[in-house]
Amino acid sequence: MLSSFFSKSKPINFIMISIYMVFVYILTILNTSLEFNFFMISKIIGGCLMIWISMMLINIIVKKYEISNKNTFTGLIYTILVFVIYNKVENQNILIVNLLIMLAVLNVLSLKNQLGVKQKILNASICIGITVLFSFWNILYVVVIYAGVFTFIAFNYKNLIIPVIGFIAVYIMMLCLYLGMYDEVYLFQNITTKTSLNNMMFFTANNLWPTLLLIGMLMVFISTFLFKYNRSSTKIKPIMGITFMLLFISVLIPLINIDKNENSLLYIIIPLAIMGASFFELKIKRSIQEISLWFLMLLPIIIQLIAQRG
Repeated sequence: MLSSFFSKSKPINFIMISIYMVFVYILTILNTSLEFNFFMISKIIGGCLMIWISMMLINIIVKKYEISNKNTFTGLIYTILVFVIYNKVENQNILIVNLLIMLAVLNVLSLKNQLGVKQKILNASICIGITVLFSFWNILYVVVIYAGVFTFIAFNYKNLIIPVIGFIAVYIMMLCLYLGMYDEVYLFQNITTKTSLNNMMFFTANNLWPTLLLIGMLMVFISTFLFKYNRSSTKIKPIMGITFMLLFISVLIPLINIDKNENSLLYIIIPLAIMGASFFELKIKRSIQEISLWFLMLLPIIIQLIAQRG
């Protein structure tokens, strides 16, 4: 049974997820009208590599901090959701942003062991600072950093200043790059702070099914994650609390950002994948979990086959 197979965390599980990822990625590429040259092929390979690294990172996060049992459901759900939403192979900014957010979350959660606190806060801040270069409202993820600081370590006002230093370091880096490459000062030329609460584009013909799927999964996975939260030990609850905060910010950004596009929903899949494993760990009828998993795995393939006929 499929659910039994992915309830384990062995090398063969990651190999199968990787094969599935490459297969669906190839289907996605075949549905594009890209001009294949060395540069585009490099971008395609880079995109596939970023998705694979992100899949491995999210598995590390849930296993290392015991958010889920030792299984590969989180990595699988993340991979599935990427290909349900990600339909512009040439646009890889959101993949870079997701990877940086995961690195930031990994550093925030590692504050729990009280070692190298300042370095970890700085690392997380630099990661979030870089994502702000892609979209200003990614700055809201700094709330997750401060939530980790207040949750895991004793109060020290110096720790509250470190995220600001991290953001300044990112700006200095961009300043040096711009001066070296363009001989001009970087003044956040491509960044807009405007907001928009008009979210109808998520319900257009192209985005309706991914949006409805995410809404349904949010309802189910949040419910099962809350159920697990109530039964978890006091050691794990703070980490799960950070996950709820991550989800809130990840939902808020696409809703208020003026720069909405088909890939904006990818913000939500990191916390959603983390929470999703809790559904498949529930002691309910195995057939329900089996059907759900088959449905999710086949969905990206069906979407791409329909797109080919269209």
